[in-house]
Amino acid sequence: MSHSYKEIDTKSKIFLTAAHLFAHKGYNGVSMREISEKSGVSKPTIYYYFQNKEKIYSDLLEEGISLASENLAKIKESELSAPQKLMEILNFRFQASIDHPDFSRFFLSLYSSQGQFPFVEKYRHKMHVHRAIVREIIEQGIKHHDLNPDLDVEIFLDIIGSIAINFSRLYIFGLETRSPKYLAQSVVNYLINGAGNTNHSTMQETEA
Repeated sequence: MSHSYKEIDTKSKIFLTAAHLFAHKGYNGVSMREISEKSGVSKPTIYYYFQNKEKIYSDLLEEGISLASENLAKIKESELSAPQKLMEILNFRFQASIDHPDFSRFFLSLYSSQGQFPFVEKYRHKMHVHRAIVREIIEQGIKHHDLNPDLDVEIFLDIIGSIAINFSRLYIFGLETRSPKYLAQSVVNYLINGAGNTNHSTMQETEA
């Protein structure tokens, strides 16, 4: 049986409100009563969709991870070169931080809250899968001579991940004004060609 538009809208309202509250106050700082008051949805209705606060939090995690997984898979299977794929991954992360700041802030908060909530652990392996996909893209780039064969893959992965987190935070708080696509291209270009190299071959525009 399909859900009505009203049901979908109600659930989305709960989701968006919870994401905002969790992002700003953390898991322990939010109650079901506050989610109800801020969303304008009664507590009985919230409990109809979610049995408890943990369920809301877990479903938000699942939603974010599924969206990221779908995007990574699409980029991985594209005909783009490895450098262009890395640009697209960063561009997606940066643009999501602009379009959905509360949701992105909620998701980034996991990096500081892991280990505090046991139920988060079951999602950690999915995050490792994301890292594995990016690793495969880098290894393909080395194989096809798009990346330096002497590249330390794990260090490069850590650098890409740190850059993604740092600039995503800047976009979330409105502290970064450059376009996501330009920034993604610039970052990958500097990482691959070096700040002192005038070769801009990796700066090719990709299809939007």
